[in-house]
Amino acid sequence: QEPAWITVARREVGVKEKRGPERNNQDILRYIGTVKQLAKIRHKTGAAKGYIASEVDETAWCGCFVNWCLIQAGKQPNMGINAARARKWLGYGTRLQTPRVGAITVLYKTPSKKIAQTTISGFHVGFYVRERRGAPVLLGGNQGNEVNETRFAGGWRVRGYVWPA
Repeated sequence: QEPAWITVARREVGVKEKRGPERNNQDILRYIGTVKQLAKIRHKTGAAKGYIASEVDETAWCGCFVNWCLIQAGKQPNMGINAARARKWLGYGTRLQTPRVGAITVLYKTPSKKIAQTTISGFHVGFYVRERRGAPVLLGGNQGNEVNETRFAGGWRVRGYVWPA
């Protein structure tokens, strides 16, 4: 049986960003709203320049989606990790040596325009669901600006697997 947070995440598949900071998907703003620090940050570049991060779906929201799913499943993520930053999830829960369904998975790939719809920093976080042809498949948010299952191959490297506390 899948962990409760995976069931929550699966119900969100298909949620996607709307074009432009004047139009926002309210579901994504709910995910972003779980990270209170984002209400204090303004975008400095791009289409959302000048907007408060918690008010636009152009904000990097992969970590916010993980946070929201865990909260919906009754977990209490450590908000002190600044859950909006994907790599910070390595400091939450228990580190795993091998993945299992539901593990929080942090990946890294050298930043480029090609992956800009998933990450600007190079880091990404989502939930491990399986491996396909030697690469992890994650269920997550902000994967091509939407919630979906994506296979991360072609230069993506797993930085760690974490089991929620």
